Amino acid sequence: MDIFFLALVFVPNMEQIIYKSPFIRGVFTLIFAAMIPDECPRSGLPVAARLFLCAGGLAFLAGCADLSGIAPKAQLASVEQVAAARLSAAPAAAGDAWWAAWGDPQLDRLVAQALAGNPGLKAVRARAEAAAAVAGMARSETRPELALDARSYRQRYSANQFFPPPIGGSVYWNNEAVFGLGYDLDLWGQKESRLAAALDRVHVAEAEVRQVRIELVAALAAAYAQLAAHYELADIARAEQSRLETNLTIAQRRQRAGLGTGREADAVSEALARQQARVEALASDIVLDRHLLAALAGLGPQAGDDIARPQLAGQGGLDLPASLPADLVGRRPDLIARRWQVEAAGQDIAAAKADFYPNINLLAFVGVQSLAFSNLLASGSAMYGAGPALSLPLFDGGRRRSRLSHETAAYDAAVEDYNAGLVDALREVADRLERLQRNGHELETYRAALAAAEHRLAAAQKALRAGLVPEQAEIDARAAVLADRETLAGLEGERRVAYAGLVLAAGGDLGGPAAGARQ
Repeated sequence: MDIFFLALVFVPNMEQIIYKSPFIRGVFTLIFAAMIPDECPRSGLPVAARLFLCAGGLAFLAGCADLSGIAPKAQLASVEQVAAARLSAAPAAAGDAWWAAWGDPQLDRLVAQALAGNPGLKAVRARAEAAAAVAGMARSETRPELALDARSYRQRYSANQFFPPPIGGSVYWNNEAVFGLGYDLDLWGQKESRLAAALDRVHVAEAEVRQVRIELVAALAAAYAQLAAHYELADIARAEQSRLETNLTIAQRRQRAGLGTGREADAVSEALARQQARVEALASDIVLDRHLLAALAGLGPQAGDDIARPQLAGQGGLDLPASLPADLVGRRPDLIARRWQVEAAGQDIAAAKADFYPNINLLAFVGVQSLAFSNLLASGSAMYGAGPALSLPLFDGGRRRSRLSHETAAYDAAVEDYNAGLVDALREVADRLERLQRNGHELETYRAALAAAEHRLAAAQKALRAGLVPEQAEIDARAAVLADRETLAGLEGERRVAYAGLVLAAGGDLGGPAAGARQ
């Protein structure tokens, strides 16, 4: 016994080791029981009591074995950890994912990093695991339950109740160890309905995980496209700034030669100041885009410094199928989640209806009971019993009707929520298709305008070299080219953002050419 207490006192963190390890707890229970003397003072604790404690220790070992493997996975992140995290440089295979057609390996790495490290996605996955655990609890209610109930305590027995003297009026040990078996027949399927509802909600959680994945990828692709557009716009803005600086130099030279007024130079200076502010604003937008991409990837803003300029493959990956499959919207994970929610609500109604009917449980028990430890394991101490238990609802103040009304109303709400989601989904797809079609027409118009402006610039440059036009004519022609290039860069960025939005609205898949042919 002294060794047992010395271990508790002198071994560092021994109490934590015992608490965290079911196996060690059981071993210490057995050791403690084995070290109890054959006859304890005042209580007369015999060998039978040690066997009782050993049996309890063994049962404790068996009952705690299933705790292994169940532990929290998430860890609180510190500011230092988040700030120090960097974007992984390892290549990521995009496979047949829709963004792979954009042809940028850096985008593939960002998507892989986001799917692995985004805290919001991890939280949704954890909720899916919680839903699966709830389903496991509901499944356990449909199965038999076996339990060991062991107790030992000192009690003074009343001299005026069941036991006559010498037991009545005296203090004795009351020792009992009982195995109990219970099984709910579930005649009306109430527990099965609850299990079905829990499984439906597992499907809801799984669909929500897929929806968050799609939303995360779409948001990241849109932010990446916006970053590419801002880089292009920044190039154009700096070119326009250079043009205005040249224009200012010409205006000042003309003014010194007495060929112009100060108002001309002042106007150019004002335009140059506005352009300088735009260049700085675009540089700030690029930094903000990098911060957003790093956050979507689950990293701190410093990781945005590792994001290089996007290298998107022209207009690749932006082609729309000739027609979208009719059931494409119906495959949206958020709509699937709402549909499973309807199914779960229907099972809740079935469980609420079953609560109106009588219920029968089968009960059985076997064990030993004795007032003295010496007789606990004797044959005469055995006890057992079995039989049904009937539960018949008679009057509950309207509780069951209220619950059924609640579940019915919840079902109606789930159905209408699905209907509303379907209407919104169809509208979103139609709206985004319209935006993409309008964007396509605008791109064609401004590409033609840019071609004409570039032709005019080439003619002005040729005439300037021949001395047929002043330098200002070439500068004005270059301004028109830069203006059309700026508009086109904005439209191309909008197209990629709109395309990512269409993929999101369609549930992460546009069906591809094969789907369009089938439709």
